[in-house]
Amino acid sequence: MQNILLLRIRKKPKMSDTSELLVQFWQTVKEYISAKDRQVAADHVINELVELGITDHDLQQLAVDSAMRAAIAEHLDVEETDEDSEDDE
Repeated sequence: MQNILLLRIRKKPKMSDTSELLVQFWQTVKEYISAKDRQVAADHVINELVELGITDHDLQQLAVDSAMRAAIAEHLDVEETDEDSEDDE
């Protein structure tokens, strides 16, 4: 019984329908984007999704490749820097 409980705790959180759709979208579209332009495209996609109000959970679920991981990390870094600036005021 304890083993079953431990397995449930260790499982990754289930992707929401939104994050599943967005991951599938990105993985399809990136095939048509040249490797040299992929990071700029990922940055743009993340910025648009943030503007549309994507949840932090769904945002983290998009970290499926290096371009998306970098775009998400950059967004989180900028967000943290903005919060630090507000604290200084």
